[in-house]
Amino acid sequence: MGLLRANVPYDVICTWDPRLRAAALVVAGQLDGGVYNWESGTWADGAGT
Repeated sequence: MGLLRANVPYDVICTWDPRLRAAALVVAGQLDGGVYNWESGTWADGAGT
């Protein structure tokens, strides 16, 4: 999981409400070079796929 690779402790992640957790996952994924498609709820690799 991107947040764990970003050194955010798991017990801290578990205390966040679901909206904050989802937003943090999207940000962490984008920092890894991914692109989140909000319409389909899927990730693309950033290469236009």
